[in-house]
Amino acid sequence: MYKLSTKYSDIEKFLESVKIDNYSRNRNFLDGDVTHLSAYITHGVLDQVMVLESLKERFSDSVIKPFLFQMAWREYFHNIWFELGDDIFSDIKSVQKDVEHYGLNLSMVNARTGLLAIDEQVRQLLETGYMHNHARMWLASYVCNFGKFYWLENSKWLYYHLLDGDLAANMLSWQWVAGTFSSKKYLFNQNNLNKYSKISQSGTFLDCEYENLFDQAFPEYIKQEKEFDLQTEYPASVDLDSIDLSSSVLLYHPWMLDPLWMSNSSDSRILLIEPRVFDRFAVSPMRMKFICELAKNISGLQVCVMNFSDLRAKYPNVKFTSQIHPLVVDWEADLLPKRKLFPTLCGYDSSFFKFWKKAEKLIKIN
Repeated sequence: MYKLSTKYSDIEKFLESVKIDNYSRNRNFLDGDVTHLSAYITHGVLDQVMVLESLKERFSDSVIKPFLFQMAWREYFHNIWFELGDDIFSDIKSVQKDVEHYGLNLSMVNARTGLLAIDEQVRQLLETGYMHNHARMWLASYVCNFGKFYWLENSKWLYYHLLDGDLAANMLSWQWVAGTFSSKKYLFNQNNLNKYSKISQSGTFLDCEYENLFDQAFPEYIKQEKEFDLQTEYPASVDLDSIDLSSSVLLYHPWMLDPLWMSNSSDSRILLIEPRVFDRFAVSPMRMKFICELAKNISGLQVCVMNFSDLRAKYPNVKFTSQIHPLVVDWEADLLPKRKLFPTLCGYDSSFFKFWKKAEKLIKIN
């Protein structure tokens, strides 16, 4: 059973035990050697520089580089998010073609796609908050390219359930699959499912060669839809009048929960959970619990459910210090930089491979 500890000492040990010897060879298989570090990176408990430094102590350059290639995608997606802002939540390069439905794909939600590998991954997602990255691509393609659903609401459904849900990585990956952020749509067939899931299934509507995928009528159930009705359940919020907010405050957000950040400071510490964000992009109770449990690693941290604009209005003279993230760029606060793998690479690169070509020149593993 997939389960992540939220205790920082366990996370440190987990990082030290990560194996990537076979990562480049089998990462696309559902039982491959993936690291399960993503949820900790998403929430800022670990950063990618820390991960790389840990791996350098145990693995050679040739083993690390394929893993670094995959980590670089997150940085690439965030560069685009910083550059485009809310535009990442609409079609970026081209309009999605052949869209017939704008709600949620019902067979996805109910884990009844008829494709055993995908249904198994959806059930695992609902139970644990985890889905293999390859399965995320299958799911997005099933919904968008075979079911002809618009990508946005369905990507928000996946984000809702993922413990490691990152808005940029999630939304831009769905756009890449749907062909709005890539030159063509990503497709798969039953043979691909069988190979990488190691589940043998035949006789499905995808059991054919790629060139014949659209030479048939798809089952009607893949076109059924429902409305997106998921909402965030918020944790209890601290009474701010009970905290000393007289001069300066360290302001955490759900994407920066590093227990080592500003550890020597005596300032009050607040984890700000903004309804303006979580009403728009809802997360599951499992995800919110995960966030709050991670926050317990930070001594004295108090949870506050409030928009920053209201916090600033209540305390106009307090100095707030936080860490930069695309969702907090409008905070009237001292936003400190986040460590990056490639700090000199910023802005919008039209493809990941253009970004990677520049990144490769900067790589100094040892």
